[in-house]
Amino acid sequence: MLLPFALAIALNSHLKQSEAIQQRPVPTTADHSISVKVLDAETGQPVKRMWVPLDDRPQQIQLLNAKTDSHGIAVFHFPGPLPERIRLAFSPWDFGSCSELEFVTDQILRTGIVAGDRCKSSKATPHVTPEAGQLVVFGKRVTLWQRVLQELP
Repeated sequence: MLLPFALAIALNSHLKQSEAIQQRPVPTTADHSISVKVLDAETGQPVKRMWVPLDDRPQQIQLLNAKTDSHGIAVFHFPGPLPERIRLAFSPWDFGSCSELEFVTDQILRTGIVAGDRCKSSKATPHVTPEAGQLVVFGKRVTLWQRVLQELP
């Protein structure tokens, strides 16, 4: 008598699990990605293996981090709706940005953006053409010596 009761409970539990699986949201094709290409302001070379922090202004719901590859590119994936603007949030201990930090997401996706280089050195900045979905920024890595000097009064 106990066996049919246990079997009924097991089947009921299995049905509830399959219903829960079917009710999970299905990934949409509206997922977007934005790549950030980080170039050294002095040399124009890619900045490799550096963390790029990005937040979704004005929502400020999440802070995303991605590491640049050998080409200086960090890729961010945004599931679902995109924020209106994004902001790079580099730590002054790691990277001195030579570009503005806040950008309109739609413009990045449509045409790509090359941010200005406010740290222009005597060397000419290489001509960079962005791809749709790409943001190109300039800056300088902060060296250990520069960090030490920042701490001195």
